Amino acid sequence: MKTDLIDYNLKEANKILANLVELTGFNIQDNSRKPTQAYLRAILYKNLITFNYMNDRQISSWFKTQGLTKDRVSILHAIKKIDVYFLNYQGFRNVYNTYYDDRIEESKSLSLKTKKTKKNNNFALPNNLLIDDPLQNLINKLPMDKRWEIYETLNLRVKSWRWKSKDHCEIIQGSEGISSTAF
Repeated sequence: MKTDLIDYNLKEANKILANLVELTGFNIQDNSRKPTQAYLRAILYKNLITFNYMNDRQISSWFKTQGLTKDRVSILHAIKKIDVYFLNYQGFRNVYNTYYDDRIEESKSLSLKTKKTKKNNNFALPNNLLIDDPLQNLINKLPMDKRWEIYETLNLRVKSWRWKSKDHCEIIQGSEGISSTAF
């Protein structure tokens, strides 16, 4: 099996990279884990797969032609994180919607939610409301967008206390056997 054989369109892959660089200023040489660089790498991988029909092995090989090393596992991992990037980063949504039109409506609704969340995150308790209860102090320090998650977790725990078995037993002694009550 020849590994030097290029079985994808090299010119098209380079065009896809050039288009992303022109659109976003993406630096292919930057291997940092900054969110912007990570999600731009993920969109590059997705574009290479979608528009040039490349697989992870071919993308890894293409990076070698660029003088870089990208493991197939990291490529697949970045592709799997596209939904996370879409939900959490407005910049990613903007770039994604430039190339793909399958999630534009979702992007609009997420933008509205983000504005509401930012508005709620500005809420802060005054310092004089801190209490001696460590749980309450911890909750008071949480951002508003994380409180609902904690509320749901605690609510489930409290509800579980109702149905969990109590550690008690009752001894019942009988004076007769069951033979007189059996049919």
